[in-house]
Amino acid sequence: MDGIFHALAAWAESLLASLRGRRWLRRTFAIVLMVVILYGLGGFCGVPYALRRVLTGQVAAALKRPVTVGAIAFNPFRLKLAVADLHVADRDPQRPFVDLKQLRIKVSWTSLWRLAPVVGEFYTDGLAVHVVRTGEQTFNFSDLIEKPAGAPPAGPPPAKPQPGKTQRFAISNIQLNDGAIDFDDQTLHQRHRVEHIRLAVPFIANLPADVNIFAQPFLQMIVDGSRFLLVGHTKPFGATLDTIVNLNLHRLALAPYLAYVPKK
Repeated sequence: MDGIFHALAAWAESLLASLRGRRWLRRTFAIVLMVVILYGLGGFCGVPYALRRVLTGQVAAALKRPVTVGAIAFNPFRLKLAVADLHVADRDPQRPFVDLKQLRIKVSWTSLWRLAPVVGEFYTDGLAVHVVRTGEQTFNFSDLIEKPAGAPPAGPPPAKPQPGKTQRFAISNIQLNDGAIDFDDQTLHQRHRVEHIRLAVPFIANLPADVNIFAQPFLQMIVDGSRFLLVGHTKPFGATLDTIVNLNLHRLALAPYLAYVPKK
């Protein structure tokens, strides 16, 4: 490590020596160096601070649920974000709603010249969702998707949507590891548990150069003690929509789920 520091110091000294007598070049170098330092400080320190404020402030207020978060780290040079121990409580703060042990997102610099978000990694570990059914069509998240009864329409009626360009994107290395869904049906007095959820999608994109590349989703989980496995090959954005799906179910009892089939 000392050798690296000595090498960097020698390089900086030789660079400064070469800049002597070239005032405009020294000034340009100083400006570039200051921009890099400010960008690094803003990324390493500013982004985690701002994201924490947004999650525990605006997001918590919008959800009407307490939100806490552990460590947040952002590398502005690698465009990599890491979030640990994200917790969203239910409307009753003593009950959990969504928990996430770890989240990693890495964006590629190629997004700049492709004019589309290119994500090199999207990884989650320990995502747990707690769903409670309190009525025929009422859940512990119903307030997030329903409008208040009798609420007047906001502003003029929405204009007819105009056809526009589809947002282009490319995402690689999508992984959801050790996820779980706990479903508490208080209406039928039943509990359902989906655990050990593992989802993997190596690559998916709708960029013109990538639409004919097969996406290969892999989904594995345990549903109420029964093993579920799905493996596929698909072109979800191609003109032909070529798709092959292999589904494997092991001793899954369907009778307990008939009560959730919509009635005519």
